[in-house]
Amino acid sequence: MANVIKGQNLRVFVGGAVVAEATSCQITVSGNYETSSTKDDDYEKQTVTTRSWSVSVDSFSEAEFRALLDIILAMAPVTIKWDQTSGSGNATAESAAFSYSGQAYLSDLSATMPNRQNMTVTAQFTGKGGIA
Repeated sequence: MANVIKGQNLRVFVGGAVVAEATSCQITVSGNYETSSTKDDDYEKQTVTTRSWSVSVDSFSEAEFRALLDIILAMAPVTIKWDQTSGSGNATAESAAFSYSGQAYLSDLSATMPNRQNMTVTAQFTGKGGIA
């Protein structure tokens, strides 16, 4: 049976140190297209021109919110890394079944603080270049 991918292994690294650990995450990779057609074409023709990617992270730590706030104020790129560990429990391990990373800018940061509940921090990162 193949490993089921679980979301706890997305990590945001700044200078080699983990800044935010996600409670949930979303990774989006998109192809950007140029459309062309002529008056004689029945269908549009699509040509891939570029690719883009983004990562959205939810967390609930005040310390992480402060660290992320410093990042968005500095507008400096950070390293985003996500991986799938090879163990059946999917806990963080040194050996990953697969691993991807790339440079990104923190483009949006929000904190929701409901009465008598844990705060929720949402951070949106926009890729700077490719992922490998």
